[in-house]
Amino acid sequence: MLSAADVQPLTPSVNAKTGAYTLTADDRGEFITCDGTFTITNVSMLGMDGFTPVLNPPETGILGVGRVIEKPAVFQGEITIRHMMTLSLTFDHRVVDGAPAMTFLKTLARFLEQPMLLLT
Repeated sequence: MLSAADVQPLTPSVNAKTGAYTLTADDRGEFITCDGTFTITNVSMLGMDGFTPVLNPPETGILGVGRVIEKPAVFQGEITIRHMMTLSLTFDHRVVDGAPAMTFLKTLARFLEQPMLLLT
């Protein structure tokens, strides 16, 4: 298992290969930790608002992140344009019950909406 310190120097190379669509299955051993328990997947660059991510065993959860888009929404009693993003959480019910999984998703959304809360 790679630590955060081990992964950090690899990040620029992974980002470059991913951005150029040249990351291959052979790169998995060098760049990507296998047999993870939780994955974050992003389809925003494909113009997708939301999707249903599929678990890859032995994962216990996967978070799908859609694009950020401006939409009309009610905020503080008024209709205004807000930046909105869809988060989709798929999890293994054999490992996690629905209530704690939704608490995780709600907490994540709160931190994304109000990042200063991370400092308190």
